Amino acid sequence: MPALRFERFAPETRAVVWEGLESPAELLAALPQAWSGHLPEKEARLKETLSARRALLALAPDAAKEGFVKDTFGKPHFRGQTKLEFSLSHSHGHAAALVSPQACGIDLQRRVDKITKLRSKFERLDERAFIERQPDEVGALHVLWGAKESLFKLWGRRLIDWHEHLIVFEFEHAPGGGEFKGEVRKDGVSIPAHLWFRWIGEYCLVAAVKDQRNL
Repeated sequence: MPALRFERFAPETRAVVWEGLESPAELLAALPQAWSGHLPEKEARLKETLSARRALLALAPDAAKEGFVKDTFGKPHFRGQTKLEFSLSHSHGHAAALVSPQACGIDLQRRVDKITKLRSKFERLDERAFIERQPDEVGALHVLWGAKESLFKLWGRRLIDWHEHLIVFEFEHAPGGGEFKGEVRKDGVSIPAHLWFRWIGEYCLVAAVKDQRNL
């Protein structure tokens, strides 16, 4: 049995982190037939993809008979299911799934120090101002990166600028996790989001859900 961690961010917003200890064959055998299509060929990628789907099955067993369908932007949804949204992520052998009744996005990343060399690709100047004040700047950068990735998945469309269109508001980084706000601003539309982060060992988990209360 793989290592599991369940997180409940809100009453109907839940996540699972799955440590893929099984072989691809074992993972496939545990999944419903409808979930076994559109798989990558490389074994490492295949295992992570299957682990992410296995995590999703743990969260949404009632959807097991449904396959996946992608919308015009390539975002996956349960076939025939309109009441539950989901998002998947994987990193270095681990995988995560998120379900929510609202549009959502999730990101899982293993901590790497080289993120400081990549920060200009995703960090705004106003975000850098509060990131640099954090005691663990590298950890805070992982939360920021995960927030942007999660907001992008929540948005669910292509062609987005991570500086101009994905906004993360100030947060306090803590080893035990926390919650904060973010926003997608594009094409005259503003989508507010509630975000949570958790550190699970060396992995940073960030989840974003469309915030209906501010609409």
